[in-house]
Amino acid sequence: MRGPVQVAAVADLGGLGDKEGPRVNYEWVPPSLLPQFVPWIAVLLLLLLPANRRPQAWWVLLPMGVVWLIDLVLKFVTPDMLAYANDYVALALTSLAFGVAVFWLLAGYLSGLSRPVVFLVATLIISASSILAYLIRSDWSELVPVTAVFTAALVLLSLVTALALVLSALMCKRVYRPTRLLAWFVGFLLAGWLVISSPFVIVFLVVSLTQGGGPPMLEFLLGIAMFALLTFVVVLPFLLLSFVESHYKERFMALFRLPRVPQPAAAPPPLNSPSQLT
Repeated sequence: MRGPVQVAAVADLGGLGDKEGPRVNYEWVPPSLLPQFVPWIAVLLLLLLPANRRPQAWWVLLPMGVVWLIDLVLKFVTPDMLAYANDYVALALTSLAFGVAVFWLLAGYLSGLSRPVVFLVATLIISASSILAYLIRSDWSELVPVTAVFTAALVLLSLVTALALVLSALMCKRVYRPTRLLAWFVGFLLAGWLVISSPFVIVFLVVSLTQGGGPPMLEFLLGIAMFALLTFVVVLPFLLLSFVESHYKERFMALFRLPRVPQPAAAPPPLNSPSQLT
């Protein structure tokens, strides 16, 4: 985290100053930019694995760069009053992008596993990598509850992402098209966040029945759609890479047991006319 902060005394400082002194503006900057580059360094190290020693494997840096570019754009267009919340959103998105990149780079070692095992392994890899990227780049002066909540959010992001990928591939096990898989992926993202948020729906309903008034269902559904959209924005560049680049396409289809896209049949050769036969 970085940016302007205001510091003010709200407790007895003894002989150090007034109990409620004027606010002091301070521009806080992290002591080092090195933590921001740790995820990139880790990806470069994974590219040294035997399964990734091909020039095409380096294309995984492209979707990571797209997500980081989106992060920079959001920082420039976000109003100052929302900058602090945007920092958390950006940190979550870039951490999830790092987790998906690690999963994409390790996918070459996971082909042949059953779909339930792929789901469990994908959840473990994406969540562990995402949490590691967050902890390395986070502000260690934050309270422990903040770190715990953020860690839990990354676990949920990873779980929903892995589940949506596996279920989308399952729905395409007979007929596979990239557009078909994307449509199922969006649907399962929405369904996953709806299931995760269902306890809050029950709370809203209980409150509305006991205290009167209807629950803010529209805002609640918009929140679910926003979580699904943010998850989709992170994973979409990696999916597009697996749709168009041959190295990651083969790896993606082998991992999720997708059938080959049927190629159009070649046109039969023209028949010779009787005049040509004589």
